Amino acid sequence: MIVFADNFNLNKLSLKFKNFLKSSKSSRLLELEKEIINLKSSLISLKEENNNLKKYELIHHNVSKYNHVKTIVEIMHIHNSIDDKYIITETNDSVENNDLAVDQNGILIGRVVWRDKKKAKIQLLSSQYSNIPVYSNNSNGIAFGTNSINCKIGFQNLSNTIPTDGDIVITSGEQGLTIKGIIVGVIKHTSSGICIENDNINFIDKVAIIGK
Repeated sequence: MIVFADNFNLNKLSLKFKNFLKSSKSSRLLELEKEIINLKSSLISLKEENNNLKKYELIHHNVSKYNHVKTIVEIMHIHNSIDDKYIITETNDSVENNDLAVDQNGILIGRVVWRDKKKAKIQLLSSQYSNIPVYSNNSNGIAFGTNSINCKIGFQNLSNTIPTDGDIVITSGEQGLTIKGIIVGVIKHTSSGICIENDNINFIDKVAIIGK
């Protein structure tokens, strides 16, 4: 026996089918949107990882001229006040007090003055508590931190020869405190005296630790 559905039942079935299609389509769209969000998140992570790799490659390249590079560590905290200037970094068992820290360009930024198993404190060159034996164009001296805006790192000349603007300053290795030959900056004569120009710590997020 053949049973013919009336128009009302056919319309109800048609409406249910359309609603089913809409529901399925909406569900699929939501899934696609979630996939797109996840892909974008993965892409951002990959870009960050790629940037970090580039920074490690850059610092490796620029410090490869130095011997005794112990490790490369992340900066965890920057303390920059009138009273003191230092950074807190990650560390490992190879890091010791008086090891030097250089930035991604291979320029000295400070010295390790304290460490435990998880972190290390690096006194910045611009700290008033910092003084490191240096050498520039036949002139021995001390690089010391100041509270001056115009002269963050001063140069106390200990020789008869006076260095000129643009002369490169390196660690002298005297007093057994530091390794010899690490670039500190360049000489600049100002109204505040002889200064050493050095990169800005605020643009650094990784440092290489160099020891004996």
